[in-house]
Amino acid sequence: MAGRGTFGYYAWDLDGKRVVYIKDSWRIDIEDMAKETDIYDKLEKAGVQRIAKLGCGGDLPGQSTRSQDFIEEQSWACFTSNVYRHTHCRMTFLTIGAPLQRFSSTKELCVAIYDALTAHSDAYSKAKILHRDVSAGNILIDEEGRGLLIDWDLCRDISLPPGHRRQWRTGTWQFISAALLLDPLAKPHTLSDDLESFCHVLTYMIVKYRP
Repeated sequence: MAGRGTFGYYAWDLDGKRVVYIKDSWRIDIEDMAKETDIYDKLEKAGVQRIAKLGCGGDLPGQSTRSQDFIEEQSWACFTSNVYRHTHCRMTFLTIGAPLQRFSSTKELCVAIYDALTAHSDAYSKAKILHRDVSAGNILIDEEGRGLLIDWDLCRDISLPPGHRRQWRTGTWQFISAALLLDPLAKPHTLSDDLESFCHVLTYMIVKYRP
């Protein structure tokens, strides 16, 4: 069983005397995949709107997977090319948000998705970053009823040469574009695919949570 094991929880910041949100996950640790902490730093410096405010974070020393070291070297290992090194990391966020499905009205839902789309547009135009995992779970509603686009750990720098870094498709199945699902091995993930995902998020939320 392989995965990033992502989960989050609230914590009390003893220095800042406030509640923060902690994201705990095992990030994919390959050379051309930037750390999410570095991505947030780049987004903030570029002036990207409607993203969560990062407090601090980083890798936990000595906590990396070893499964990938045995795939091709040991006869007892079941061969697969889809196992990569993962490293344990934690990040704290100063911005607290609620899940998208807790929207109080259709207007608030649409505003939240619009705000997430604004973050996506800023990231693409100002920081040359494509999110690549637009889903209902990656859009939050803050205390003011506005949207936030989160989870940038699978994003890609569009200034880099195109190509696949892994041998399976990035994204959440029910929100992935039709073109990517029809041609998962050859179709590159582009801006139009993410924009279609926003449409699927809105449709999904309306059908599931409205009368």
